[in-house]
Amino acid sequence: ASADLPGGEAAARADGEPLDLSRLTSFEASLGTTSVGLRLSAFSLGALSAAAGYLRAPGRFEIWRQHRPPPWETPLSNPRLWWRRACAAVSAEVARTRPRCSWDTICRRRDERRRYVSLYLRQRRARRSSRRLSDSDRAALERLER
Repeated sequence: ASADLPGGEAAARADGEPLDLSRLTSFEASLGTTSVGLRLSAFSLGALSAAAGYLRAPGRFEIWRQHRPPPWETPLSNPRLWWRRACAAVSAEVARTRPRCSWDTICRRRDERRRYVSLYLRQRRARRSSRRLSDSDRAALERLER
């Protein structure tokens, strides 16, 4: 199946052969030019910058598409829906990036907390009696406080 362009022309490769879209899995285009002069408003420059960012890494933006309201729902017509979807997108992003909590993690944190409380109490007792904490205990306490 070859591609037909508007006007009835068939799309062709650079070597003149017809383009077979049945085997096309991705599309790549390039444009060569020496210079282009643009006069853009601040809004247009922002839109162009956003488009360039999207083209550079589209996968980064596609993860939120599932949370976008339907096109006929505008922020003015249904602000509650837009806020709900925005909150859902933020929650999904936090859940995606937060490290998973496992029993091993919980047990390790419990042990670290117990060790810290023990070392902190030793430090307080040592200060009251004008003594110093041992070097190994001081190093362990500093490591846990980081």
